[in-house]
Amino acid sequence: MTSLAWAKAFKARAFARAAGEGSRLAAVIHTVGTFRAGTAITDAPDSDFADLFATNVMTTVHVVQAALAIMLPQRSGRIAVVSSLDALAGVAQRAAYSASKAAQLRMMESAAADVRGTPITLNTVLPGTMDTPQNRAAMPKADPARWIKLEEVANVLAFLVSDAASGIHGQAIRVERT
Repeated sequence: MTSLAWAKAFKARAFARAAGEGSRLAAVIHTVGTFRAGTAITDAPDSDFADLFATNVMTTVHVVQAALAIMLPQRSGRIAVVSSLDALAGVAQRAAYSASKAAQLRMMESAAADVRGTPITLNTVLPGTMDTPQNRAAMPKADPARWIKLEEVANVLAFLVSDAASGIHGQAIRVERT
């Protein structure tokens, strides 16, 4: 199943079930994403762009649409999305990835503007390289001590979906080593 098909199926099942049961949807944290690098723009196949946009952008679109369909009528809710620092600047041999993360960020900013004036908040977290088993395997020569711990990203996400962050809306929060 493709990421886009997964997002559509998830939207149809999970969010419809929550709405159908009359449950309140307090928060959604969207972490689905994928990474691909190592190809210069001159050699990047269309499939890299298509796959990265399907996973990094379209899953976000569908999850945000489904969440807002419930949150707008209930007049409350928090949405936080994990993107990447690559959303802010292009990186060599990462054109498709950087472009998909930039599109994801701009989509979230637009969605936040769409619901401005409501008690619903939408924010994006932009971590640097995260310390995951996948990243350690993919980059065995890198220094993981400089990477972001998953707990650090989780703490920012937990804050953004809490009542303490009710005044933070439409922001891109960087999580990186200095």
